[in-house]
Amino acid sequence: MSFFAFALIWFLETAGRFLPLPCRTGLRAVGDPGPDAPVFLTGNYHLTVARLRRALRGLNCWLLVADSHGINIWCAAAGGHFTDHSVVSALKTSGIEQRVSHRRVVLPQLAAAGIRARRVTERSGWQCAWGPVEAGDIPEYLRLEGNPDSRLRQVRFPWNRRLEMALAWAFPLGLLTASILLFFAPALIPSFLGWVAAASLGVFIGFPLYAGLLPQAVALRRSDRRRRRRGLLIAWGALAATLVLSAFLLFPAERSCLLAQGGFVLLLLLLLTVDLPGSTPLLGSAFHAEKHCRVVLQNSLCRGSHDCVRVCPRCCFTPRPGGVVLNRTERCIRCGACIVQCENDALCLRDATGRIISAQQVRKRKLGLSGRRNVNSGG
Repeated sequence: MSFFAFALIWFLETAGRFLPLPCRTGLRAVGDPGPDAPVFLTGNYHLTVARLRRALRGLNCWLLVADSHGINIWCAAAGGHFTDHSVVSALKTSGIEQRVSHRRVVLPQLAAAGIRARRVTERSGWQCAWGPVEAGDIPEYLRLEGNPDSRLRQVRFPWNRRLEMALAWAFPLGLLTASILLFFAPALIPSFLGWVAAASLGVFIGFPLYAGLLPQAVALRRSDRRRRRRGLLIAWGALAATLVLSAFLLFPAERSCLLAQGGFVLLLLLLLTVDLPGSTPLLGSAFHAEKHCRVVLQNSLCRGSHDCVRVCPRCCFTPRPGGVVLNRTERCIRCGACIVQCENDALCLRDATGRIISAQQVRKRKLGLSGRRNVNSGG
């Protein structure tokens, strides 16, 4: 796939990120793979597959696309749409067993919130390994012979990912704004679309400046609040200045419209930031029903399999002989991957009242759109 074709796919499908965008499932050969070539499995969200194929250029391997209902890996796994059954079905029906001489498949790490690697092995006979978080790190993952360090296992939110989220929010908000103004004031559509673009870019590109002051982070980082508060003021001041300048320089309007535009911007910023943490991979959603829960490690049950270390996207665990240490709880986003994978049920969730949400409950009930575990797992 050429750069321009990929760029077009990226733009169109990032703009429609909140919609399922499925592609064909099945087996794909990348390069000239032989019977010893590695097998990578992913879901059938079209942009994920396009990004993965681009990352695999120059390699000889097999790419197996399983059914995730056209939803990205992390959301599909956490929501019960990408399950053990999805993986086993793809392995059994794709013909990959006749193409390779080994039985080892590399699963996307962010699928660990919904796919139990040991259950897949029991049902299919395939050994499962967890790949890196980013597709672009696969060559490094192969160089390390499937033993990624913490850098490859940890989710990040660099500027290009923040740009993606800005576009993902700007498109539906812009479409809604244009649809409303079309009936009342069509001449103002360009001006208001400019507000949408400027606000979306400002909120997400400036995220590192104020991330530590968001509700999910401030209680955990009190010692650094003064510096972070100053950073927040600078970030919002810069955003406000950008919006004001855009009004007068790029989108001139009658003075009578300025008040309406100001109110629109305030509403827009509210919509963009009401669950900003949930739009990032670094902080838990403000609407997550388990946002006040804590992951609890029961040391007496831990047998040191280190599955939690391999799948935690925030590197909250440190391995030690015969066990692990949960020593970075301030990073935890309560995705549940560590709980799902622990074969000894040494991990669970505990809420503010002391109520325990067991590993069995986390595995059986997946997260719905409301942030509650009310979706039966199909795995």
